[in-house]
Amino acid sequence: MTDDASCSSNPSAYSDQGTRIGDSLVDISSRYSDNANFVSDYVGEVINETLARRNINDVQRNFLKLLMVTAGIRPVRQLIAQRLEAWLQNSNLTRLSQDLLLTVCMNVTDADVDIIATLLRIRFKNKSFLNHFYLCVKELLNKEDNTFDHVLKTVINNELAGVRYLNNFHLISIAFQNNPNRATEMLARVFLGIIFRKECFLKALRALLREIVRNLHHEHINFLKFVEALFDRTRIYSGSAEFATVDEKVRRRTPFTIIDLATEVIFLSIGQNVREAFSTSRSDRKEIIRLFQYQVAAIQRAGVLWIADPLMTRFLGNSADPGSIVKTFNTW
Repeated sequence: MTDDASCSSNPSAYSDQGTRIGDSLVDISSRYSDNANFVSDYVGEVINETLARRNINDVQRNFLKLLMVTAGIRPVRQLIAQRLEAWLQNSNLTRLSQDLLLTVCMNVTDADVDIIATLLRIRFKNKSFLNHFYLCVKELLNKEDNTFDHVLKTVINNELAGVRYLNNFHLISIAFQNNPNRATEMLARVFLGIIFRKECFLKALRALLREIVRNLHHEHINFLKFVEALFDRTRIYSGSAEFATVDEKVRRRTPFTIIDLATEVIFLSIGQNVREAFSTSRSDRKEIIRLFQYQVAAIQRAGVLWIADPLMTRFLGNSADPGSIVKTFNTW
């Protein structure tokens, strides 16, 4: 359970209609309605004090079981996440620590950004641990809140920041397999956030996109949707108040960066099946060629419409010359 579910003060959590005694309807309320916060804080303090007095590996199995049943409390989840890596490497606590990892992932919410980041930085040396970890990540990705977005964003930022764990791309692949459309949309949003940073990350973004496509084996990623999401999100962001604070140099290079990525997407969309289709005269391969050509045409059309959009003056000023951007399309 999460905090809200485990210590809810809402009477409907226990009875929607109440209990009827004779002709009277009596509401049943939570017995923790007046001290829910006190109970949560008290449990968190007791666990924190216990961990502070002990060596990180000097914990009893029963204590880990206690952590499992209190993982619905956010401060407890934070304490667990900070120590899980050490417990997972303790051969005496292997099974319980794996169960504890799964319990934390099931209780995490989209407000636990720091906990998600800590969990995704855990290093696993044993393959069986990795398989269990991937199962736990799937639990995170299947949540109905924004946890999916936080997981994918954290993994991508870890890769770009040089925190290159061996399982980064595998986690990205799991996200795309779990929800291809949402993952593609989120990938575009993360890329756009990086594009608007003061430093230029074009080279890193191109390399990252290439590796993602390679690890996905050209599956589960919608190339057209990715490019359209870049264009659409740029339109939305250019109309926001935050856009006014963006450095002029960053604004002027943004259109060229996005078109550069869109151009790369076209080349990356040439998978093994497309290459084989162009190298043979078999009639059954013509449909593959037709679909590829349609995708390229759709990407080009979206790019030309985006360049012709009046919003381009917000990036390049009133003297914007769309022709200078169109020159980038010569490689197409």
